[in-house]
Amino acid sequence: ITATGIFGLARKRELLHVKKDRGSKPERNLKYSQIAIKTKKIPQQATGWTVARWWQANIPWSKTEQMNPSPIVAGEQKGRYREVCPLRLWSIWCTTRETWSKAGNDTPYIQQNGPPYWRELYNRLINIILRKFNVNREIYGNGGFSLRKGGGNSLAAHNLPDELLQRLGRWTSIAVRRYRTFS
Repeated sequence: ITATGIFGLARKRELLHVKKDRGSKPERNLKYSQIAIKTKKIPQQATGWTVARWWQANIPWSKTEQMNPSPIVAGEQKGRYREVCPLRLWSIWCTTRETWSKAGNDTPYIQQNGPPYWRELYNRLINIILRKFNVNREIYGNGGFSLRKGGGNSLAAHNLPDELLQRLGRWTSIAVRRYRTFS
């Protein structure tokens, strides 16, 4: 969940279910069937062809694009980031999920006993981990943990141009520039 959210610059709400008593609308929840690993052959001048692979979630609803949301896309990571590559982790997750025999459950992120990973549970677990490793949680948003902000800060720290960061994160305003403050 974390790697996908950070590399895909996704909001937790776009990936995780919110409990019904918190005012959520079930039609806004991401479904397992809306996620896929995509592959495309791309021509390269020097080498002929290369294969691009990415994780893609066709989200049903987004805070900033409520009528026709763009998909969340997280590219394949190689080299030193291979261990946290969203494609690799999604494949492992799917295999694990299948061993739990949860056929018919279209919730992408479920616990072993069947219920979804609610956003509230995820927040608690992530904050425990961040505290344990003495990570400055302010980098990830208002004392909590924002996948989009964490991903934005990481990309900004690697000098990704604002325009590209804005496009990847599906930001519609120049608010993306505030991620330069931590980089």
